[in-house]
Amino acid sequence: LKLSTRYDGRDNRYNASSGYFGDIEYTFYPSFLGNPYIYSKLSVDGRTYFNPWLKHVIALQATTTYTTGEVPFYDLALLGGEDRMRGYYKGALRDKVLVDTQVEYRLPIWNIFGMTAWAGAGRVAESYSDMSLNNLWLSYGLGFRIMVDSEHQTNLRFDFGFGESGAKGFYINFAEAF
Repeated sequence: LKLSTRYDGRDNRYNASSGYFGDIEYTFYPSFLGNPYIYSKLSVDGRTYFNPWLKHVIALQATTTYTTGEVPFYDLALLGGEDRMRGYYKGALRDKVLVDTQVEYRLPIWNIFGMTAWAGAGRVAESYSDMSLNNLWLSYGLGFRIMVDSEHQTNLRFDFGFGESGAKGFYINFAEAF
């Protein structure tokens, strides 16, 4: 069973330069539906975008995931991926609780070309009370953008992400990471 609500006040869903986005999703896996594991999962995603000058953009995102019950390994809170904590593969770190955040600076270079730089921090733990600012996992990187759809302002992105202990990733995708 899933309940969700979403607010999308961004000026563009593929390449936002202003506005807000929020998403809350609660999923419950009860026994009466035949689930072998009885658990629930709450995910919250908040984003905001600023356009400080010309076509430069500062984007901020914060997310959290909270699971409770007999959570199977594949559905634990996952740190990493092509959109959050780039540099770590998705699920590189997982546990019952996740908190992560990232800031990204997007700048136009010339015509259809642009660049981005970001930094992120995240943590997984057994519970929120086990969270601390010690031992945060860090992520940072650079990206190159080519606008492939000027009507919808959609970019083809090439991101080089780096993390702790030599973690790194290269991602090719359409639209911005968040």
